[in-house]
Amino acid sequence: MPDAELLLQLVAATPSAYVRAQIRDTATATRYLDAGAVKAVVEAGTAPDALKGMPRDRLVLAVPLGSTVDAVVSAVQPLGDLVGGVLLLAASATGPAIDGSLLQLVRNSLHTAFPHLQLACVLPRQATAEALAALEQLHIDAVVGPALYSGALPLADAITAPLVSDRADGLFPTVVVDELGMALGLVYSSRESIAEAVRLRQGVYQSRKKGLWVKGATSGATQELLRIDLDCDNDALRFIVRQHGSGMRCSTGTESAKFSDLKLDAISPAWER
Repeated sequence: MPDAELLLQLVAATPSAYVRAQIRDTATATRYLDAGAVKAVVEAGTAPDALKGMPRDRLVLAVPLGSTVDAVVSAVQPLGDLVGGVLLLAASATGPAIDGSLLQLVRNSLHTAFPHLQLACVLPRQATAEALAALEQLHIDAVVGPALYSGALPLADAITAPLVSDRADGLFPTVVVDELGMALGLVYSSRESIAEAVRLRQGVYQSRKKGLWVKGATSGATQELLRIDLDCDNDALRFIVRQHGSGMRCSTGTESAKFSDLKLDAISPAWER
């Protein structure tokens, strides 16, 4: 584990971080969360008293996947009511896949004992897009960092692996918003356009009439791609971009689509991925 003070500095610089650290008391966990960590990942075997009084939705328990369901459930049991999620650590970090049958049994057992728990699994370093899609089918979030860093799993493949389309043309509706969340337009994406958008770090979309469309290729009004989100059922996307030059021209002739007084509170959880 990194030095605690260095870790706190990293958290402050990366406010969306999940921090995995030795949490021995509430004061330690609070320091990381107050520094900006979204969640603190605690180790199996942590004393329950160390977590009492902490918001459980901000805590995730790291547990080795092991070889049996009982071993995982036994590791979760003492802290299951005190954390909001479980991070399953594959026994082999180098293989291309993990045991899907075991994961399904683990998921069913943990949800029976602790229905509130959200489950995630760290993909091995040599994992493929197919392994990520298999986890999605089990409704288990995938942590793809090791596979991305090893180069085994391209970033574009990691984004597109869970996607499904119910459209005849296989495209994905894509809402484009700026950094403040203002809607710039509704376009469409394909697996090819997403791969190109990731490669160029720009707004690239799939025109239903003209094929691949690189926003600003002719006008110079490009979009710097900041983030791609999937919705809750993986059939639509949200591109968060930094617009350079004029915005996406609306059919009415204005520079960008405008949604006045549109209340999104009811649907915003669908984008919290």
